[in-house]
Amino acid sequence: MTQIVSLYSYRGGTGRSTTAANVARLLAGDGARVAVVDTALHQPALHSLFGIDRLPEWTTFTDYLLGRCPLWNVVREVPLQPSGPLGTGGRLYALPACNLPYKIETIKNRGYDIGMLGEAFTLLSEELELDYLILDTSAGLSNETLAALAGSHTVVSLARSDRVDLNTARLNAELLQRLSTGRMMLVLSGTEGASPAGLDAEFEKAYGLPVTAILPAIAEVSEVSGQTLFVETFPEHVLTARYREIADALAAAA
Repeated sequence: MTQIVSLYSYRGGTGRSTTAANVARLLAGDGARVAVVDTALHQPALHSLFGIDRLPEWTTFTDYLLGRCPLWNVVREVPLQPSGPLGTGGRLYALPACNLPYKIETIKNRGYDIGMLGEAFTLLSEELELDYLILDTSAGLSNETLAALAGSHTVVSLARSDRVDLNTARLNAELLQRLSTGRMMLVLSGTEGASPAGLDAEFEKAYGLPVTAILPAIAEVSEVSGQTLFVETFPEHVLTARYREIADALAAAA
């Protein structure tokens, strides 16, 4: 059975897309069949993380939703580059959304049949025989995010480890419980400096969940973005170890 996983954050800047791509790579390296879909149609990012710099016309997830191409024209297999302890036993697929401004405006203004999202998730799961379908959502509550949350077995909620996100943590946790019947995981992304003492425990109390992983702020993430995935370049890095904690938690939940 395919485990559908949404990565969600109410506020931007949590490293949601980067986490989705790198955790997917680790799961694929463990032998799983994994697909990552960019449902952040207005601010797509997966194409750059997977090094898909030149998106051909009519072959993105955006175009599929607009009825301009079949779903299978969108699926791109990502090569698993062997690097240190990372495995290459599984398969990794990416479905990027379009980064061209005029297409983003088109889908904003014209809209699409929201039911196509659920149909795509089902088709991908069945036809690609996926172990995991990972949905990178947009920050906040867009129609795409609502559809992703409703159809997910697991929601990974990312929050910045600061007082701003803590102030809305309890309300955000209650909102997610109403929008999704799936299990929830909490991941905190670090700021440039150290988090205030005891802040992690306050997040755990607000969500009623243990923190699965704390992602430190690392400059190298932006340096390798668009060239290779962080976990492939730095397989022994502390951030890779934190991504591994998320991947292991998802595997255990499955």
